[in-house]
Amino acid sequence: MNILATVAGWCAAHVRRVVIGWVLAIVIVGALGASFGGAFQDTLTVPGTQSDRAQTFVESNIGMWSGVTARLVFHGPPGVMNSANVRNALPLAIDTVRRTKNVLDIDDPNEPGRMSADGSTIFVDVAFVPGPPPGVDAIDRLTHSADGLSQYGIRADVGGVLPEVANDPSPGPVEYLGLLVAILVLYFVFGSWRAAALPIVVAIAGVSVGMGIVWIIAGATPVSSFAPQLAGMVGLGVGIDYALLIVTRYRAERHRGISKDIAIVTALTSAGRASVIAGATVSISILGLVVVRVPFITNMAVATVLCVAGVVVAAMTLLPALVVRWDARITTVRRTGRVPMNWATLIRAVVAKPVRFLMASFVVVAAIGVPAFALRVGFTDASSASSRSTERVAYDTLAAEYRAGANASLMVAIDLSKALPPRRDEIAKLVRSAISQSGLATFVGRPLFGQQGEQALVRFDLVAAPSSLDAQRSLDALRKTVVPDALRGTGSVGWVGGPTATKIDLARRVGSSLPVLILAVVALSVAVLMRSLRSVVVPIKAAVLNLLSLLAAYGVVVAVFQWGWLRSVIGLSNPVAIDAFVPVFMFGILFGLSMDYEVFLMTRIREAYDGGADATASVVSGVSDTAQVVTSAAAIMVAIFSGFIFAHDPVTKMFGVGLSAAVLVDATLIRFVVLPSTMAILGNANWWWPRRKV
Repeated sequence: MNILATVAGWCAAHVRRVVIGWVLAIVIVGALGASFGGAFQDTLTVPGTQSDRAQTFVESNIGMWSGVTARLVFHGPPGVMNSANVRNALPLAIDTVRRTKNVLDIDDPNEPGRMSADGSTIFVDVAFVPGPPPGVDAIDRLTHSADGLSQYGIRADVGGVLPEVANDPSPGPVEYLGLLVAILVLYFVFGSWRAAALPIVVAIAGVSVGMGIVWIIAGATPVSSFAPQLAGMVGLGVGIDYALLIVTRYRAERHRGISKDIAIVTALTSAGRASVIAGATVSISILGLVVVRVPFITNMAVATVLCVAGVVVAAMTLLPALVVRWDARITTVRRTGRVPMNWATLIRAVVAKPVRFLMASFVVVAAIGVPAFALRVGFTDASSASSRSTERVAYDTLAAEYRAGANASLMVAIDLSKALPPRRDEIAKLVRSAISQSGLATFVGRPLFGQQGEQALVRFDLVAAPSSLDAQRSLDALRKTVVPDALRGTGSVGWVGGPTATKIDLARRVGSSLPVLILAVVALSVAVLMRSLRSVVVPIKAAVLNLLSLLAAYGVVVAVFQWGWLRSVIGLSNPVAIDAFVPVFMFGILFGLSMDYEVFLMTRIREAYDGGADATASVVSGVSDTAQVVTSAAAIMVAIFSGFIFAHDPVTKMFGVGLSAAVLVDATLIRFVVLPSTMAILGNANWWWPRRKV
């Protein structure tokens, strides 16, 4: 008897202990999180890049501007900023901001270049105390700083980094509809509310423990505010899928007249084993993201894997206990009058003419995936926010009054400790002058100095829009020629960083890491499946099919977000750039989820093949036996993922659209047409496995 059989037997025999144990685990982890956990925060760094070196240098030596910053934009009718009344009232508004909670510094609004040419707008940057980002209330306090100026038709809007890190990314009511749809699908499958609730309960329990551990980790190291949202979304989806598979197998055994104790052991040693393998492949795929070497991507990957691990453990322990406890409610099916779909007939039709079906499927998938070849990673900015939001108004105002690059903030951090004559302050002025004369910047601020004048900081804005190719070219020119030429012969060294530079560095790091990520994840996943399924061909074929699903997902994301197709349907006002970390995270998640369905199907096909069925008959038997549970699991996954399409954040929408599209394609064309077609063509070669020589 293997370990899963032992676990199943023990949990079935000690229901109360298992349930109490899980309740205690959730309570203890939650209490530890409340006591030692930390706030989730968005700290974007790309180790080994100039932007990271500049940020580290500023944090260590010029603490004044090392925390979260905001750009406060005062704007009104043309010429209003030149009126005597406004010039007298504006300092009062600036003082109000300076006294605001956690504000460390604010720029002088009278500095040259801060007023627009028509006198309608003035912008200043606000520095907050280093540490966890301020909440959304900080944005409200900044916008209210202009209350005394409203009589002159002036309002204040907030752009910059603050709105990106202060907005609450938690799901709204619409996104929770996905969970409701999942419950309805489960009821449709089981015909019992108790049975339908079981996978949900198990998934939530596993995710709760995983989230609690992530919360504790956040107390020791920065964890992105998006991490719990993504981890919860994936954890719930796979948790419900695994529980659905196990409960379905248990019910099948019970309907054959097997006792409940033996049925739960059989369910865990078959469907449970498949779930463990699937969970392992999902975890391998997502942990592969560490090769990108970006901390916030790594901690999101770890958070997601912890939730996946939590639901796998819950499915192996809590689920058997609850299944045996609720046996009568689970195995009793209320007749609905539905006529089940004849999957065997469909699969026989596919394997009878496999080449024809295979070619037709490839044409469809290729058509969906064509836009993927135009994928260009970048980053979203305030131009993708709601047209009425304060960050979007600030963005549009700056772009209209100064140029689009007024939203692309950069900085040069200069180490003057080994400077040669001229004097150190003059070196900083040389850099400022070089940037001003380069034609790449719309505004260059006065230099700021650190301790004993040995460090300097020059903040400036580009001419080019932050997410444009011109911004990348400008950054390269500043790093390769403008700043080095200005510092040549002075003994000083400088690094170009800032929010826009960091995002550009991230996009480049992701682009260079993606081939390594794909190779590593595919190789490890194939190795796991080879050992589990005892086949060389099937795992390699599975990897190829998974990449087809991924191609389709990328194609849909590019068409909707980069090209703007159907953007109004999902609440976007204009096309947006695809955030650099979205494609890599989609790969990690989707490759693993596709392997889930592959494992579910291939495990049953292998059972039929080992039971004496030939290569074609085993495909018909295995696929038709698992078709209902796989399509139901896919429907649940699509329901959960699609709920995130209606989030306010464009990145969350990207995940919702991409993951939903991929699962839909994978669980229809790939698993029920392409997979049986290829297996029918390959025949017994599917199960070739090298024999050891005696």
